Amino acid sequence: MLPLPQKENSLDSYFRSLDHNRESERNEMRYEWLRLRSFSTFPLTSTSHSPVRLARSGFYYTGRNQECVCFSCGVHNSDWTGSSVTDIHTRLCSECRHLNGHDVTNIPIGSNNSSQSSHLLSESSKRKSSNKNAKQSVLENRNRGQNTTHTQCQAPNQNQRPSIPRSNHVREMLEPLGINFDRPKYPSYSVLATRISSYQQWPSYLTQTPRDLSIAGFFYVGYGDYVRCFFCGGGLRNWEPGDDAWVEHARWFQKCSFLLQNRGVDFVTLVQSVQNEQAETTLSENLPSSLDIEQLPAAVKVHEMGYSWETIKATYIQLNKPVSETVTVEELIDEILADKVTPPNPSEGNSQDIETNPQSPSPPADENEPSRTYTANSTANADLSNELKSLSLKDETEVLLDENRRLKEQRLCRICMEEDITIAFLPCGHLCCCAHCAPAMRKCPICRAFIKGTVKTYPA
Repeated sequence: MLPLPQKENSLDSYFRSLDHNRESERNEMRYEWLRLRSFSTFPLTSTSHSPVRLARSGFYYTGRNQECVCFSCGVHNSDWTGSSVTDIHTRLCSECRHLNGHDVTNIPIGSNNSSQSSHLLSESSKRKSSNKNAKQSVLENRNRGQNTTHTQCQAPNQNQRPSIPRSNHVREMLEPLGINFDRPKYPSYSVLATRISSYQQWPSYLTQTPRDLSIAGFFYVGYGDYVRCFFCGGGLRNWEPGDDAWVEHARWFQKCSFLLQNRGVDFVTLVQSVQNEQAETTLSENLPSSLDIEQLPAAVKVHEMGYSWETIKATYIQLNKPVSETVTVEELIDEILADKVTPPNPSEGNSQDIETNPQSPSPPADENEPSRTYTANSTANADLSNELKSLSLKDETEVLLDENRRLKEQRLCRICMEEDITIAFLPCGHLCCCAHCAPAMRKCPICRAFIKGTVKTYPA
């Protein structure tokens, strides 16, 4: 006789298998597109966040109310009102490896793992369809009486591989080069005409025009004077007379890639410095007087080169340096040349233009010089020669005008045919769009390749 094996509690066995299935499900949800697919039945409300942002932040939908789970740290959350997805994730689990960019198991959308993820999708669908009802009923009984909207964060696994720098490090290296990999937050407003059309109910008493706001990247949300940038998503309201759209954009959202590509880093830096009250106070206290500037050795040397005192004083004030700090001749010259200020000619005051007086008497002819006679044939030949020269000059002028017209057309944007081409697409490298039309492009208009980045270019 053999002893019978002891039977485990069926409920404990089920929960053990359920936990195993949950870990397997979280392992499958390392694919971002699988996480995004789980939100197909997610109840969208006016206060809920976009499923795209939730999936990008590591969450997938469990199928119950608005409860989502992070595939990396396992944190649960059901309340998505208020802060952004990243802020909520940070508050719930600041040690999440995916949130900190250290989870190398995450496979974002666009990676080359479609075959494996498709296989996992089929297995996941089969398992969910077979265990959906039983799993949901048992979990509801198990979690009954718990009113919290999230669970505690799981500590990071010590057996995982060490931290490996991800795309954030690459972006930090490419940002100084002017390469942009960001995408518009509101791509439906990427076209300038679409943004302008959103201002149909724009308050008429405001001095800011719909076109100026649209050129700066803003579209009207439909109430009050609230506008939002289509690229970075930043919103502005309470516009006052004299407020400039570009200046306010740079003041509040200096990291916007659309702003940086259109106005440049120097413009944003200038706006930030002007808005700094402490810098304004220091500037008013340390500005040198005209007498102090004229006594500086560097200013004297630049004045000896032919530049006026007005130019030197304006350049010195633009450098924003106190009198106690030494300013070199090279700094003054570089600043003047950067503003394209040309020095006056020192000999201009001593020299006089020589003008010919048409009424002045001609010098008397030499009496001994023989008189010149021209025949009718020589006169006709001269007239014919002059006519041929005028025709050749006219033809050459028309050729130059046509060539100039073609060169101007080559520099125009292929989309709007109004602005100059300034944006190069990556990785194809084609140069065919202006800064206003480029954000609306998903494929290169020339080679139809997908655009993965843009670079601001400048004509030589």
